[in-house]
Amino acid sequence: MDLLSRIYILHSGPRVGFQRDTVTIKSNQIDDTINDFLVQIYNIYSSMSPIQLSNLTHVASGPWDITRRLGGFYTIIQDDLIKQHYLSKKHQDELAKK
Repeated sequence: MDLLSRIYILHSGPRVGFQRDTVTIKSNQIDDTINDFLVQIYNIYSSMSPIQLSNLTHVASGPWDITRRLGGFYTIIQDDLIKQHYLSKKHQDELAKK
């Protein structure tokens, strides 16, 4: 079974209070580099509980926290805010390695 099928099966159950957008991706539409990246992400995070994932993504002063404080729950997080957050984290990690 390919990665996308496994992810769909694991996460396709009903979610009370949430509406899902449906995205259909055929395996032949993903090049090997993207597929390898997705497999890495899946291997790292798939065993985590929803609470663990939430704790990782909902950090103080992170994109979710900022958006929630400014616009309330269910406000869409802007891509630039996410990008800047992770670029900052990358920069901090690089400094820590020196």
